Amino acid sequence: MASATSYARAGGVDRYGVVAIEDGAFTAAAAIAAYGPYVFGDGTVTVARTTAEFTSLVSGCLSDPLQVEAIEVNQAIQDWDNSVPLVQGRTTLVRVFLETLVCARGRGRGRGSQHDGGQPQLPAPAQLDLSGLPGARRGAARRCHLRPGAERHQRAVLGDRRLRGDFAPDVQYRGISFEEDESVVEPTHADLWEQNDRFFAQFPVGGNYSIGFQNLTVDERPTDLGDMNETLQTAKELADAPQEQRWYGVIPDFDDGTEGGLSSGRVASGFDADLEGEREGGHARNRVVHELGHSYGLHHSVNAAQNGWTKILWIFDDMKRGWCDEVADGSAADYPDWTSMGARTVAALGPVGDPQTEIWGVDPRYLDSDEDLLLSAPHTNTSLMSYCRGTDQSGQARWIGKRDYVQLLTDDHEPISDDPDAGAGDMIRGVIAADGQSAELRPALGVDLAPVADDPTGTHALVLRDAAGGELWRTRFTPVASHGEPETGGDVAASPSIFNVVVPEGLAGAARVELLAGGTTLADRTVSTSAPEVSVPAPQSGTADRLTITWSSSDADQDELRHTVLYSPDDGQTWSPIGIDLRGTSMSVARWSLPGSSAARIRVIASDGLRSTTHTSPAFALPNLAPTVAVDRPADGFVATGAQMIQLAATAVDAEDGQLGASVVWSSDLDGRLGTGASLVQRDDLLSEGTHTITATVTDSGGATASASVTVTVQRVAAAEPPSDYVFGGFEPPVSPDGSVNAGRTIPIKWTVTGTDVSDTTVVSGSFTDGGATYDLVRSGATWHVNAATPREWAGTTRTFRVVLDDMSVHEFDLVFR
Repeated sequence: MASATSYARAGGVDRYGVVAIEDGAFTAAAAIAAYGPYVFGDGTVTVARTTAEFTSLVSGCLSDPLQVEAIEVNQAIQDWDNSVPLVQGRTTLVRVFLETLVCARGRGRGRGSQHDGGQPQLPAPAQLDLSGLPGARRGAARRCHLRPGAERHQRAVLGDRRLRGDFAPDVQYRGISFEEDESVVEPTHADLWEQNDRFFAQFPVGGNYSIGFQNLTVDERPTDLGDMNETLQTAKELADAPQEQRWYGVIPDFDDGTEGGLSSGRVASGFDADLEGEREGGHARNRVVHELGHSYGLHHSVNAAQNGWTKILWIFDDMKRGWCDEVADGSAADYPDWTSMGARTVAALGPVGDPQTEIWGVDPRYLDSDEDLLLSAPHTNTSLMSYCRGTDQSGQARWIGKRDYVQLLTDDHEPISDDPDAGAGDMIRGVIAADGQSAELRPALGVDLAPVADDPTGTHALVLRDAAGGELWRTRFTPVASHGEPETGGDVAASPSIFNVVVPEGLAGAARVELLAGGTTLADRTVSTSAPEVSVPAPQSGTADRLTITWSSSDADQDELRHTVLYSPDDGQTWSPIGIDLRGTSMSVARWSLPGSSAARIRVIASDGLRSTTHTSPAFALPNLAPTVAVDRPADGFVATGAQMIQLAATAVDAEDGQLGASVVWSSDLDGRLGTGASLVQRDDLLSEGTHTITATVTDSGGATASASVTVTVQRVAAAEPPSDYVFGGFEPPVSPDGSVNAGRTIPIKWTVTGTDVSDTTVVSGSFTDGGATYDLVRSGATWHVNAATPREWAGTTRTFRVVLDDMSVHEFDLVFR
């Protein structure tokens, strides 16, 4: 503040006051104590109690009459009515849309904490009182809005007990590891974290969740997602994971551009095609969120009234269609929102056309770093659960729609079946082809689970027969259907289904196993005479980064053996699969994937196809792993001004201890210890002016520590922004300014903007000042082209077309409609 007052005095200001707003512990008395020493020339500290009161006070101080048109409180999606429920404990972005009665050219290109005029920014409220806001003035006055992305933004973590309880996911991410050309190919721990961050950004997750990360080794590079999901389902069963838990397999890069995702019940997987990077954008970016959406009960964005029905092979009879070749079963509610993008109709985030109810998506982790990924616009982004490709592929491309977001907060996330009972049995596994006419039986495994009960409503059956063909056991069941992205070969209709069915231990003495659909045998296999033999010693080799596991096996029948490998950190009380269906007799595992233990064990199950044998290693020790911590907010290089609130947020996890967010310690190299916890709000006027290194440090129960840092610059007065060098070249034919056109037709309007700062975000909007038209905006070099579909009702009127640039300059002309 001392710098701010010096700046004001040097500029000839003879009266200096402060307008503040109460914010929880920041009371009127605290505001007067903080700012009182700095006012001069009969200036005072005026304290507002509500947002409306603050707006009224501030608007009288500005050169142009100013009022708030809307305050949008957004955690993932929101409209100006703030109709989307908020979740307790979730990071929140507040966007304030301002309106002036006289629109003058000025700097409006700042984002985040940046703002115009050099005045200290005041703390925004953590709990907003939206009552009494002055309404937007209409009529002949010209309006000028701050562009999306340059509105005033403020983060807050809402703690009001009136907010909703959150959606509480339990997701395990498995990095799929395989050996190729004598090298191990696998995602990193950071890659798996990035997938989770994308999921958390769009789903209504607050402070109640459970996640886990581990690698899962397979025998070769996966090429079929149906097979991959069957492997994940098997691993989930072997881990004795809760039924409500979801597993997602992250398959690393494919040089040939292979893409696609597939969800099968509570497991899903996807090819990531170079999309692990935090800043990568485009249609495939949010594949993990799309597939996990299916696993939590979200249907594709379909609408039979708009797009009709289709017949689907053997799994479903009648399916609803979407706008971009999506399908969903007849129980799916029609998706209510769609819009035009270019020549296509696509599923939208929510209602489109009325600014008051249009849905905008936000990802707060990009507030200070990447505007393309920060905002998902209703006119450029398509519904997460659709296949439609929006007009902007540089950012999120797809974002969760209002209907689906609210469903996650209010509806069941698929019926949850009972957990399987402990016992002893053999798991018969397999994949049924998309057309339902054939199936592949995968290697059976001996498991610590009781046989599955017969389901009289099941569509398929597993039958165990003796040597004479007599039936020893029959279990009816229904396979798990899959929902796939188009890149995998089509929609849900063209995707395989999977099954894992536990039958009596020893196959009840059977000589043959059959998989039936009605009266048709889809697959069968003869039981061998001898079971395999297998032995696994305690691991003896490896490096600081990897552990090598070896075993030996044989089979008297000379059958090809497959091996499934499990790890226990607690002397065999719990097991986690780390390798499935491996042909060889060794594997290498990333150390970060194995929790440290003083009594670890390895278990190997050798299968000849139907018979299997299990052996467990002696106990051995693995050293404790250091925790992992990442600073989520603020972004590195963040600049805070005035009395702004800075949200500090970090994610900390430990292989042995799990989530360690509550143990994070925050510190500044200038001011020392700041506080503890996964999230901490810090007022920047209580920090020393200058550049801080903000560090998050965490220590696990074994005494190992980890830290991560970002730099934050604290300044009392915002630095002036340089003016833009835009040159508006005027409007071009075929539509002439002040000319006339026919109402009810699509009007082509063109203009040019040049300058070194010109980008895709230079044009904030190009539209008529009156509602009723729809628009398709395209940029080609320095030229912007809008096709404006106008209503017939405009005949006999004059309408103003306005272009707003992100330097807040406005360019417009009138058109007469015949």
